[in-house]
Amino acid sequence: MPQDETLEHIAALEEIARTASADALVDLVGDLEKIKGIAYARLASRATAPPPVTDEGDRLLTAEQAAPLLGLTVEQLRRRRNLSFRKTLGRRTLRYSERGIERWLARKNA
Repeated sequence: MPQDETLEHIAALEEIARTASADALVDLVGDLEKIKGIAYARLASRATAPPPVTDEGDRLLTAEQAAPLLGLTVEQLRRRRNLSFRKTLGRRTLRYSERGIERWLARKNA
C-alpha cells in the first residue's frame, strides 16, 4: 500500500475515533487491537525467519551460528565491527556471510 494511501486511512480512523459514539468506539478499539496483533505477528515472524541467501550457495548467519566457526564467543564477534563478512541488514540486525567467513579463514590459515 503506498505511503500516501496509508496516511489517508490513518486520518480517516482518527476522524472516526473523534466522532464515533461510545458503542462504536468499543468496536473500533477491538478492531485496532486485532490489526496491531497482525502487525506484531508479521514483525515477529520476520525476526525468526531463516537466514536469507545472499548469492548462490552463500547464507547469512546469525552471530550464534557464526561465532563457533571463528572460535569466538558471540559477544567477541559482535564487538568486531571491521570484519569484511559482517553485514548490517537493519538498525539492530547483523548477519555474517558464510562464504566470507570461509574465505577469511582460508586467508588466515594460509
